[in-house]
Amino acid sequence: MLPMVKTLLADRFKLRVHSEKRDMPIYALVVARSDGQPSPNITRSTANCSNAEQELAETTAKAGPGATQGLLQKSQGLPCAIMPVPARVPGSTTMRANGASMAQLALYLTPATGRMVQDRTGLVGLYNWEMTYDRGVRPQTAQQPGSTPPTTPPPTVMIALQEQLGLKLESTRGLVEILVIDSAALPEPD
Repeated sequence: MLPMVKTLLADRFKLRVHSEKRDMPIYALVVARSDGQPSPNITRSTANCSNAEQELAETTAKAGPGATQGLLQKSQGLPCAIMPVPARVPGSTTMRANGASMAQLALYLTPATGRMVQDRTGLVGLYNWEMTYDRGVRPQTAQQPGSTPPTTPPPTVMIALQEQLGLKLESTRGLVEILVIDSAALPEPD
């Protein structure tokens, strides 16, 4: 599908692009603990990710979309992925990883931090973990007289990484691949 969209944009809008690497501010995902190990909340995964996607597709094809729920529950979520789970605190985000690499975590953190995140943990293999952090959206609710005050908001993504996963983001510079638009035009009428 992506090649067809590229062709459509090039034909219809005369879009010409190229990619290049530029030295920019980034975050390096590193282990925060002095012993070089992540938090006990990060556990090694036994997921077989080489066939997880195929197993999910085959289960759905054979038994229909309802059977996928059983597979997801058995693995406590989508195998070999990072996905959101229902948040326990309003305004928070809870993410769960089942068989995800540290490179996948770095990729997930990129939009949450506003900078490219590169994995420099040195942790290889696949891991399971769960992290809850403040997504910065707090519902406005009026407190009733005599009611209990709202719960403490969850930590920021930076604090959650360190407290819950034993990892941290260090500000640094690095090469980032960016897309450069060389030319574009309004579409021609049909």
